[in-house]
Amino acid sequence: MKAVILSGGFGTRLRPLTLSQPKAVLPILNKPFCLYPLEWLARHGVRNVTFATGYRSASLAAVLAKEKPRGVSVLLKTENRPLGTGGALRRASVKYGERFFVLNGDILARFNLSEMLGFHLKKKAILTLALVKVPDISRYGSVSLKRDGEIQRFAEKQPGLKRSGLVNAGIYIFEPEALRRIPSLIPCSLERDVFPRLAEKRRGVFGFPIHGYWKDVGTIASYREAHEDLLRGSSGRLLIGKGTRIGQKVKLEGMVSIGRRCRIGDGARIQDSIILDDVRIGKEARVTESILSYRCRVGDRSKLEAGTVLGEGSRISEFSQC
Repeated sequence: MKAVILSGGFGTRLRPLTLSQPKAVLPILNKPFCLYPLEWLARHGVRNVTFATGYRSASLAAVLAKEKPRGVSVLLKTENRPLGTGGALRRASVKYGERFFVLNGDILARFNLSEMLGFHLKKKAILTLALVKVPDISRYGSVSLKRDGEIQRFAEKQPGLKRSGLVNAGIYIFEPEALRRIPSLIPCSLERDVFPRLAEKRRGVFGFPIHGYWKDVGTIASYREAHEDLLRGSSGRLLIGKGTRIGQKVKLEGMVSIGRRCRIGDGARIQDSIILDDVRIGKEARVTESILSYRCRVGDRSKLEAGTVLGEGSRISEFSQC
């Protein structure tokens, strides 16, 4: 099968980390994010993947030219103007004459895609949405299902309505018939325009509740949580990149991910933080629950308190408190 990954957005919720690069290449545990869905798709037999891109697509192209799963062919389709998720998908997959997967570009997931495909085929669906149960649907809106799994309706976000329910997981299986329902070269949203219209017309739109790991890595908070989840699932709570040098009497506490070629000064203390490549942290500096992008400089005896996020190339002078 083939797949399309929707990666054209500006990543505004991840600023300042995405001011200089698209979210698809932001690293999680020192690996570009785009490689995680590619590897997952490859394990389920997907061999052709198209990235629908826009913002800073050259950065994504450079990463994929160096790294991608063996046996997977990758193509980039770059928008000249924003087309929304619907328009971008139609443009990227216009020549697809068979069913295919679609993934939102900020989703980190691990569940049985092959089982989802089996459900899709059994129901003879033209469109199947993966659904995930969350404790608070107010951030996402919700989806109502019939007993047979057909989607009855989509509800918009309802701020203040805090209850559990099924929400769109950002992972789909499209038949060509469903793709043809998307207007050509016209900006539109899958979530707001295409899906509700198909469901209202009872066009064979089904929901598949998933069982497994799922994370929307589109915010600063969830980006941090994804690191914590993966570190917790590995053999340790610490990652130190190749070429990084750690000084004497440095304390690394909690879950810490440090990139490549970093320098950590003597007596520094880093707690529950994410450090990207080529960062310099001075002597006796304190970094707590923070994210430092590429090539940041933190002066001696500075203190970065919980919630600090530094964009690429930021400079913090010695004795500073942030």
